[in-house]
This record gives sequence, structure tokens and C-alpha cells, in this order.
Amino acid sequence: MNATQSEASKEQLPGEDYRPRVLWDMVWLYVKASLVAVAAFIILLLSDDQFTVQQVTAFMIAICIVVPAYVFADILVIRIQVAPIARYFESKENGTADRDSAVKALICLLNLPWKSVIRILTVHGPGAGIAAGATILILRLFFDTPFTAIQTGFVLGFAIVFATPAHAIFEFFSVSRYCERLLRHVWPQCGGYPPELKQEVVQLGLKPKLIVLILFVSTLPILFLATSIIFKWGEEVGGMSKVPPEIYISIGTITLLCLIGGTSAALVMAREVGSHVTDILGLMQNVEGGDLSQELTIVSADEYMDLYRGFNVMIEGLRSEIEILEVTKELSGEIHLDALLGRLMQSAADLLGAERSSVFLYDPKTDELWSRYAMGMEAEEIRFPANLGIAGEVFQTSAPIQVNDAYSDPRFNEEVDKQTQFKTNNILCIPILSKSGARVGVTQVINKREGSFNNRDLQRLTAFTAQVSVSLDNAQLFDEVLEIKNYNENILASASDAIVTVETDGKIIKINESGKKLLAKGTDPVEQNIRELFADGQALVIETMERVIRTGRSDIAPDFEFTTSSGDIVSANVTTDALADAEGTVIGALLSFEDLSDEKRLKSSMSRYLSAEIVDQVMEGGLDALGGTDQEVSVIFSDIRSFSTIAEELSATEIVEMLNDFFTRMVDEIFANNGVLDKFIGDAIMAIFGTPFPAQGDADDAVRTAMGMCRALDEMNAERAARGLPAIMMGVGVNSGRAVVGNIGSPKRMEYTVIGDAVNLASRVEGLTKYYGAEVLVTESTKQLISGDITIRELDLIAVKGKDQPDVIYEIIRPDGPSAMAENANGLHSFAEALKLYRTQNWASAISSFEKLCEQYPEDIPSRIYLDRSQAFLLNSPAEDWDGVWRFDTK
Repeated sequence: MNATQSEASKEQLPGEDYRPRVLWDMVWLYVKASLVAVAAFIILLLSDDQFTVQQVTAFMIAICIVVPAYVFADILVIRIQVAPIARYFESKENGTADRDSAVKALICLLNLPWKSVIRILTVHGPGAGIAAGATILILRLFFDTPFTAIQTGFVLGFAIVFATPAHAIFEFFSVSRYCERLLRHVWPQCGGYPPELKQEVVQLGLKPKLIVLILFVSTLPILFLATSIIFKWGEEVGGMSKVPPEIYISIGTITLLCLIGGTSAALVMAREVGSHVTDILGLMQNVEGGDLSQELTIVSADEYMDLYRGFNVMIEGLRSEIEILEVTKELSGEIHLDALLGRLMQSAADLLGAERSSVFLYDPKTDELWSRYAMGMEAEEIRFPANLGIAGEVFQTSAPIQVNDAYSDPRFNEEVDKQTQFKTNNILCIPILSKSGARVGVTQVINKREGSFNNRDLQRLTAFTAQVSVSLDNAQLFDEVLEIKNYNENILASASDAIVTVETDGKIIKINESGKKLLAKGTDPVEQNIRELFADGQALVIETMERVIRTGRSDIAPDFEFTTSSGDIVSANVTTDALADAEGTVIGALLSFEDLSDEKRLKSSMSRYLSAEIVDQVMEGGLDALGGTDQEVSVIFSDIRSFSTIAEELSATEIVEMLNDFFTRMVDEIFANNGVLDKFIGDAIMAIFGTPFPAQGDADDAVRTAMGMCRALDEMNAERAARGLPAIMMGVGVNSGRAVVGNIGSPKRMEYTVIGDAVNLASRVEGLTKYYGAEVLVTESTKQLISGDITIRELDLIAVKGKDQPDVIYEIIRPDGPSAMAENANGLHSFAEALKLYRTQNWASAISSFEKLCEQYPEDIPSRIYLDRSQAFLLNSPAEDWDGVWRFDTK
């Protein structure tokens, strides 16, 4: 129920007898208006000394007999006029009211005041004149009460000129007030503005209403008074012909001046009121047409000034909403969160007339607010405690804050201005809340160019902040969905089992590479029916699938032998599971084929990740060599940088050709140094050294392999450059330590691999190569085992995500590699000295040293990293217990 309905329900409404009350309410209004007219009529008669008391008394008695005759006609007309209203309320009481009946009642109510005037002027007025004349005739014929011709004219004049307009005006305003109360009940039932109103409602403007009212109040009494004076003068002097012409001229002139003055006043008053109304209506029509560029000019110091001002404020609010809506519409196609936040806050700054805007998000791990977007500071990240400054106050209280003078506010954090070299004058800051009401961060705009921020700015920024909140929620949801999708696709792609998903009719929806190789000779059978993958007579697989789809129960067929359509005989463990939607309805099936291989296939499989020599040793010594052991190993992880960007520019065939070429060269290097290819992880490679047969120089082999892989990539890039193709970049991480090595899995599905912290750290170190701009990074444990003549540079003391124990990492520098420090002992020495200054917290000297290194070796990323850290620590000193460890929160 809306507000209008709620207010209407509180008023006293008619009960079950509402329909007859509409008629009797109107009759009662008519009677009251008639009494007002009669009272005015009697007062005029008594005030005129040409009528005796006997005549007035007789006239009043006689009129009581005559009046009902013409009143009955008025009541009949009233009943016809209010019929649609009565029918609507009757249907409402019966529960059968609909929109059509409500619209008809609405039109009738809006027209009823004007129809009442028409009824008075066309029915009641003539009836009153006839009744007055009939009354005088009755008095003269039956009661011996004579009336002169002049008196008869005055009575008719009183009835028509005064009584009838007085009745019409009184009833117009009375009916208008009465209809206003009923309209509150009818309007909500119409479902908005009915289009029928423009055609069927008689719109009576304010201007004609004022003209008629003023003319009646001022002009008609003067005209009647002048006429009365002339007639009385004529009686005194013995006839109208004996009245001096000067009297006619004098009275006529005065009357004419009064008429001109009254009419002019009516026109001027009506014109002033009408012009204001016209201005407002004109602007409203423009607004309805979508033009919000205009506003009302205040031209008077009265109530219209407040009305114009309020209307302009409303237009300005609509204009702001349209601007925000247009910005939101423009950004609807933006899917990248950072770009979306930047455009949103740039638009917010433009609309609010602010110099800068920013978005600070909460980091629960550090209990800090950090700048996800800061206008003018896009390249830097600002962090501060979540309870510090005005932004911290807003975040803690979830209430907006408006500050007109930032430096006079004790909550203001001046350190941010010092860090950004920007002077803050005034601030408007608003909390960001998620859909669940959780605190996410804050948005703020800084330095309004003209004046200070106001409530309108608060409403605008609130609207933009709501968009920021929605964008953050959507981005989080998108990331979660994308992560799940990538996770599932990676599982499907890396699974060695053949996996096929089908619809209920057997049409293949998804099949992984293993499935294509095992069941379709490497072709892609998507959109085919799974029945086409099996030779005739292999109905058991299909029957099992159909039974699982029908019952929803999984089925496992161990060591099942079947023949594919290409004639291959396959022995596999076949698992069939039902696929269901969110409502539990079965929509298909998932079939998993675990290929069971003989010794030949085992040897072939091992040769994919072991060199030929090691395979022979394993086969001679038996599978015990691949049993689980806890031993010292060196692990290599390599990964192609920006592979997704490269893949976007290539076709699927080109991607496969590039990866096959890359993997072939890399695996050759691994096998050449007695390494074991553990697995391919997308475009990444994991290799192990020291298993299954440990040796003294396993760490040296791992480092030589890493350097050899880099040289092999150089050769590959040279060939690609000759063909006009872009170069491929790679990072390699090496770590040594104890790990569990062996066949891991179930009796039906095993994988020779290595697990443990040493493996995880190698992966983390490889991930840091891009950050430090290094080809090969090794850990302290690997560095201690290296015996060869290799150039090494100590880079950093780090703690990777998931580990509290810090590790020293080193960069392997190839003499023929791209490092800026290659074959430059002076540069390496200068870097080592600068690193000592950094670790002893001698920030100024460290900055000077690293600045020189950046000038001498502008491509050396580690020097740039330490220069930025030293400058940051010079501005904000680290904690007293700072141990020089740089901690990474991401993998």
C-alpha cells in the first residue's frame, strides 16, 4: 500500500450505505449553497427601503412553497451527474471494482465542480428567476401584496445577478473540496495517470477562475448599486424622465471607472497567477519530454519564489540522476574491475567538481585500508591502518563524513598528503558496504573546486559508491566462477584417464585429450553420439550408461575390455556417474576410462618422464625402485611468462605447435642432465634431480639444466624472430631439500612424483622470477650444493606465502644471458654493498647507492626494487623488530 492509500484509509470512509451518501452529500452541499444564495437575496431585499417588511415576509413565506418545484429538478440532475461515482463505490463494497470503473469515477469527480456550475447557471439560475417571478405573481393574485414593476425587476435582478452567481461560486468550491477527499480513494485504483483524462476532463484554469471571482465580488455589486440609485432617484422625482442628465452622466462615469478598475485588477491578478502557472507547466512539459537543461527564473519575492526554488532543486536532482544513469550505462560493458573503478571514480570527481577521487579497500590480513584506485596516484599503493584518519573513521563507523577544512580536523591523517605531495582542503568520504552489509572499504572525493561539499554531493557519491559495491561483488563472483572453471578444465586437461560427458541421448558434450587418444584416435568427437566410438557388439558400455542415466546410480566396471570403432582393443576401468542439475534432475552422464597397460606400455609411459638410461635401470631393478622414499632432491619449475597473452594471438594449431617445440627442447635438456620429467602443468614444467637414483652432483645438474633450458629458449627465439614471431620469455626456479618420492595413487591409478615443502618452495621461487626480472632463481639450499664455476648474485631474504621461515634467494647469471650484471664484477660488488646498507637500515646511503646502480644499469630490476623500498622506508620506517625479510602474500 502506498502513502496515498495509507492516508486515505485513516479518513472516515462511508460504510455499506456509501453509494446513497454520495448523492445525499451532494444534495446537502446544494442545499447549503442555496441557503447562502437565499440569505444574500433576503439581505438585499431588507437593505432596500423600497420593499416593506410585509412584502419581504410574504415573499419569504411564498418562496418556501415555490422553491421545492425547481429544487426537485436540480436533484434529478445531481443524481445523473454522480452516477459513475456511486457505481464505483458500490462495486468496491461488493469486491468487483476494476480499473475501468475507477477511471470513470475519477473523470466524474474531476469534472463534477465544473458541471455543478453549469447546472446552477443552466438549470438552477433560470429556475430561481422563474420561482421569484412566480412568487410575486402568487402574492399579487392571492395575498393582495402588490409589487411595482420596478420592485419586480429588482427581485428578478437579485435572483439572477446575485443569488445565482453566489450559489454557483459557493457550490463550486464546496464540491471541489468534497471531491478532493474522494479522489484520494479513487486515484490509487487507477494504476497511474490514465490517458483518458486529457480527452474527457474539462480543465478550468486558474486565470478564468480568478477573473470570474473578482468580477463577481467587485463589478456586479457596483453595477447593481448604480442601477438601484437611478431607479430610486426616479421614484423620488416622479419618474425616470425627470432624472437630470447630469445624474446619469455622474453615476455612469463612476460606475464605468469602477467597472474598468475592477476588470483591470481581475485581469492583472489573473495574468500574474496565470504566468507563474504557465511557466511551471511549460517546464514540466519539457521535463516530460526529456529536456532537463532549463530552470525557472525567480521573478517575485512571494510564495512563488519558494516554489520556483524547490522546482529548480528537483530538476537539478533529476539531472544528477540522469548523469549518473548515463555513466552507469556507459560502464555496463566494462568487465575489468580496475578499469571500471577508475572510470567510475573519475566520473564521480567530474560530476562533483572534485580534484581527486579514490577507493580504499580493507585488507583483513593486515587490518589496513589500501588504495585500489587513487586518482593521480595510479602507479603507487597507499596503505594505512584501518582506524586511522577520516577514511578509517568512516570505515569503522560505516557513516559518511564531510569535512570542509581537513587540516583543522584532528582525525585527518597528514602523512598521506606528505606521501603523495598533495594538499587536501576538503573531503567527502562514504563507506562501501557489501550486499550483506559487511564493510568493504571507503570511497572519497577531495577538494571541491567551487565551495564545499553539500548534501547533494553526498547523494551523488552515495550512488557512485553503490555502483562500486556492486562492481566489487560482481568481480568477486566472476573470479570465483572463473577459478572454478579453470580448476575443472585443468583437472580435465591434466587427467590421464579418458573422460567423456554426454547428454541423456548420448551426444558427446566434452571429452579430454586422453579420451580423444583412447577412444577416437586423437580426433574430436564432440557433438557425435558416444555409440559411434565403439565397434558393433560393444553394447555393454552403452547399456551401463543408459542404466545410470535412468536410475541416477553410479556404476564401476573394473578391468573391462572393449573394442573402439577404429579397431583398438582397450582394457580399462570404466566408471559411469550420473550428471544432475541444481534441482537434482539427471541431464547426462560422465564416463571415465582408466587405461590399464602392460609392461611395454609401462616402459613407454616411463620414458615420457625418465631418460632412456634411467628407464632401463628401473625396468631391470623392478618397480621397487619407484617405491616411496624420503630423500634429498633438487626440483626445477619453469613457466612461460604471459602465456595467456601469447595464446590470444595464436590459433589452437599454432599454440600446440609452439608448445610441442618448446617442450621438446626443454625435455631434451632435462634428460641430457639425468633429470626426471615429473609432469607438464599447462605451459609449466616440473623436473626432479636425484631420483630414483641419487648422485653427488644432482644440484649441479639441476642448475646446468636451468641454464641449458634458457640457452635452448634463446635458440628457439632466434628461429621465431627469423619467421617474424614474437619471443617467448621463461622463468626457472630451483630448490633442493628432502621430499617424498615414489609412485603415489591407487592400485588402479598411480603417478611417479615428488611431494613435500621442497617442491612447493621451488614453485614459489619460480613465480618470483618475473618480479625480480631474473631468468633463474635458486634457494640457499641449492646454492650450498653447487660446486661448479657459476656467477651468482644474492637477491633477497624472502618468506613466501604459506611459510614463516625465510629463505635467501640467488640469481644465476649466465655469461651469455640478458642480465645487466652479466660479466660485470664491479656491478655485482656495488649491488652487494648497497644491499648491506639496506639491511642495516642506512636508507639514505642505500638510496644513493641504488640510484647509481639504476643509472649505470637501467635494465636491472632488482636495483630498482631496492631503490623503491629504501625510499618507502625512509618515509615510513619499518617496525623495530624488522629483520629484513620481504614477505609475499601471493603465490
